[in-house]
Amino acid sequence: MKKAMSVLLALAIVGLVTPVAMAQEDKNPESICPTTLMKEDCTKCHTMSGGKFVLKETPPDAHLDYPTGVKIVNYGKPDAYGTYTLGEVDYSASNQIEALFQYLKDRDIKVAKIEILSGGGNLLLGWRIKGLMDEWTEAGNIVETRVRGVAASAAFLIFAAGTKGHRIVNSTAELMAHEVRSWQGGMFFIKEITPSGAEEEAKVYKHLQDTISTWLATRGNLSKEKLDSMMKFKEFWMTGKQAKEYGFADVVIGE
Repeated sequence: MKKAMSVLLALAIVGLVTPVAMAQEDKNPESICPTTLMKEDCTKCHTMSGGKFVLKETPPDAHLDYPTGVKIVNYGKPDAYGTYTLGEVDYSASNQIEALFQYLKDRDIKVAKIEILSGGGNLLLGWRIKGLMDEWTEAGNIVETRVRGVAASAAFLIFAAGTKGHRIVNSTAELMAHEVRSWQGGMFFIKEITPSGAEEEAKVYKHLQDTISTWLATRGNLSKEKLDSMMKFKEFWMTGKQAKEYGFADVVIGE
């Protein structure tokens, strides 16, 4: 009898204590998130919306480890495309554009969009980027080039190398081509120049300039001779609207 009374008393005590403990827990919740009951870092995956805790939207490409400067827009959709913004035409840019094309190829994305905001850079690295673009388009893909600000010197060649029909400019953008040039001498060195050496050097420059003019003539409406005359001893500047008139651009925005 005494044993039965002890059991009943114990149950009564539990019945009294449990509601008190639960009430105490409700008054002082350890969790800041009623959805996950996490004690901290809830806002990494949740946010308040309409007075409720809801999951934050996760971008579909959040798991991707992009190469430097590369981004995919509309990832996972049929109209997905890769983007890259070109600054100075240098080793870094040529390697990053190579990485762009390889990254898109691995994911079966057919369109690359390169925005150009550049005063130029190294001519031969510009030709390398143009070669990478040629390989991309010859494989049945599209490379859109776009200028909102400026594309000059080697950067202009890269713009002109975009897939025809997909070279886009703002009407007030500035584009420029010029004769091949180099800078010699400086604070710490002086280059020796001889008559025969200067003559040979001039031949190299003439070869490089002929290559530029001959190729540009295939990308627009101006002949090689006209291009040579427009660049001789000066820079050949044009607005986006003029670039379309010359045949170097296909679409003008903001006319």
